[in-house]
Amino acid sequence: MNKHDTGMAVAKGLVLGLVLLAAIFYLASLSASSGKAGDIPPAVSIKTEELKADNPKIVFTGDIMLDRGVAIHAKNYGDVSLARGLRDIFRGSDAVVGNLEGAITDEKSVAIENNSIFHFTFDPHYATWLKSVGFTAMSSANNHSFDFGTSGYLKTVNYLRKAGIISFGSASNSVNISGELKIKNQNICLVGYHSLYNPDVTSVIKEIEKIKPQCSYIILVAHWGVEYELQPSLEQQAIAHTLIDAGADVIIGAHPHVVEPLEIYKGKAIFYSLGNFIFDQNFSAETKRGLAVRVEIGEGKVGFNLLPIVINNSEAALAPEDVAQKVIKDLTSGILSPEISSAIASGRSFNLAQ
Repeated sequence: MNKHDTGMAVAKGLVLGLVLLAAIFYLASLSASSGKAGDIPPAVSIKTEELKADNPKIVFTGDIMLDRGVAIHAKNYGDVSLARGLRDIFRGSDAVVGNLEGAITDEKSVAIENNSIFHFTFDPHYATWLKSVGFTAMSSANNHSFDFGTSGYLKTVNYLRKAGIISFGSASNSVNISGELKIKNQNICLVGYHSLYNPDVTSVIKEIEKIKPQCSYIILVAHWGVEYELQPSLEQQAIAHTLIDAGADVIIGAHPHVVEPLEIYKGKAIFYSLGNFIFDQNFSAETKRGLAVRVEIGEGKVGFNLLPIVINNSEAALAPEDVAQKVIKDLTSGILSPEISSAIASGRSFNLAQ
């Protein structure tokens, strides 16, 4: 998305709204069906290789968009150019989870020809590319997963799963809501939530209640809020608290394209927005920096390691110190306890008791 999204013609908005409503009803019908052609295939569970007998470590990144300027950059400099800094960010992790802002299809890009059209499709080879650079799960709980209709959404799920990547979440919160990572004898459950079409959390809460008995830890990936706002909205906060109360152990947020503050609520971490990760929004300093978070799940406590990143010409890398300090300032601009604030200031990490 870009700054001028609100300037789209009313007529186009009405048409898009009708299309999205149709897609939501179609996906809702899928959730009630079983075994029919075109249904979402059974979810895969990825068991990561045990590098050493320690706690599961999972890296979460911000928004990933592989169309428009990113696709042009990759065509000119190769896909390898997008991944130059990823090894440092993902080092030491057992799994990597991102927010995929678009569909993986064989359709022609419309955003490259007209960058005012905010419908994103990614070439199918990007599914295996994402796997090759370290991603193990992708959330499609966002406002771009329907950009190429329900068929585009289903293709995305299939391409990701064929590549060995867990796909979870949808724009309607009606199907494929959760996925599972099996890491070092623990079941880490991932739950997707998207608020922009319908903020109702009922289906997501029911999913949390259903899967909780089999989960060692529940991580909710939320797509919400207001683009480019540096503070979470009151609605975001209310929804976050409701989802923590329902059983989520941590919340990782997306959509604003900038880093928003951390909140600790009832001993649980809420990252309202990690900002961008691989994107082409070069129009502000805030959209060219982001945050990756490494979550380490231990016995009796959970550790959070904060990894500020910089996005330079669509390429993500660990941020230099001056940018890193700005990211940390964005993250800690809310109300935090002296203990958490001190831990982040001294080591860019903190622990919470489970």
